Amino acid sequence: MTDQHHLLKSLRTLMSEIEDIQSKAATCVAAEERVALEAELQSLINRKVAVEEEINQTTGAFR
Repeated sequence: MTDQHHLLKSLRTLMSEIEDIQSKAATCVAAEERVALEAELQSLINRKVAVEEEINQTTGAFR
């Protein structure tokens, strides 16, 4: 079983990274850079969802 403390720490890190990318994308002028940031943001969101699902599984919670 995965350590819940580790999962929560990973979730906090991902949330921080998501906020950072959102901030960068909001101030980005170049379309190419914005597209790259949005792709990175989507990847982080997918990872966040996976970590949340794993947390739910380890705590027995259901969505």
